[in-house]
Amino acid sequence: MEIEGYFIAAEAIAEVIRTKVNNKEQRAKKLKGKRILSVAGSPKFDLYNADYGWGRPKLLEAVSIDGDNAISLCKSRESEGGLEVGLSLDKTKMDAFAAIFTNGLRVLTG
Repeated sequence: MEIEGYFIAAEAIAEVIRTKVNNKEQRAKKLKGKRILSVAGSPKFDLYNADYGWGRPKLLEAVSIDGDNAISLCKSRESEGGLEVGLSLDKTKMDAFAAIFTNGLRVLTG
């Protein structure tokens, strides 16, 4: 009787695992071909120190993030070890992000 209980438990566990895996595969199939987020640049590339003959850049903008749900990263021009982050969202999402971000800064700075 104990051995039968072991097999019943093992089968139940296997069924739960099968169900969870199948559900994740179905969700992944729905996302296939859709861009969820894109990232451009890298904090390791020091683009502000690049000189192409007309001096150091004053501002960098990654044009490849001109779309929804995109982020750009680069080293900061202003502070050592700093990071500049660019964000591209549609207007509704950007307005919501700006409000949440501003409120978060107020909380942090007291």
